[in-house]
Amino acid sequence: MMQKDYYIELEEKKVRELANEYKKKGYLVYTYPSKENVPPFLDDYKPDLIAISENEKLIIEVKSKSSIKSSDKLTNYIELINRQKEWKFELVLTNPKKKISNEHLLSNFVEIEEIDRRLNEINELIQANFLEPAFLYAWVVFEAVSRNQLVTYKKQSKSNIESLIKELFSYGIVNKAEYNFLQNSFHQRNNLIHGFYNKTNNINEKKIKEFVKLITQIKENEN
Repeated sequence: MMQKDYYIELEEKKVRELANEYKKKGYLVYTYPSKENVPPFLDDYKPDLIAISENEKLIIEVKSKSSIKSSDKLTNYIELINRQKEWKFELVLTNPKKKISNEHLLSNFVEIEEIDRRLNEINELIQANFLEPAFLYAWVVFEAVSRNQLVTYKKQSKSNIESLIKELFSYGIVNKAEYNFLQNSFHQRNNLIHGFYNKTNNINEKKIKEFVKLITQIKENEN
């Protein structure tokens, strides 16, 4: 069996498994839905699964580590779906993170133990009231954690910080409120780095702790 066929078979098997799981939970499930069953805002995009219950409406895409790399338009659709109030996007990977072996994907992967150590150092800076250094150090850790997560969805990201934030939102790793928080904090970071201290006076302990909490949440994300 060719490798491409193997990945297609993996994806189709996962779609069947998910369809059965959601049906057992009482969802109305459309597998490889026809156009009349796809929400109008998706236009010509056809997801692998649509699952609808009284409480939620899900658009589900199943990808392998092979097909995710060639899904150039997927980010745009994820962002579109996340803007819809009633709909939620779920990306399901057939390959667990621990089985990713591509060296070029993992070359800049930061070990969890190292991230935890750095998060502890940030907390020590906060306790010592070194708030601005703690805030800037948190951004270093944020970048590492974000790249660790995004390596699951695509080739190793060389994006700048602002693009990383957008990608986290596009893949549903952060929600809209968290996205806005990151954008606001990013502008504060830039002001601090470039010496505009009068615009950074609301970098306080509460904000940094909230940032650290979000970084930890991203680190532990299991999409």
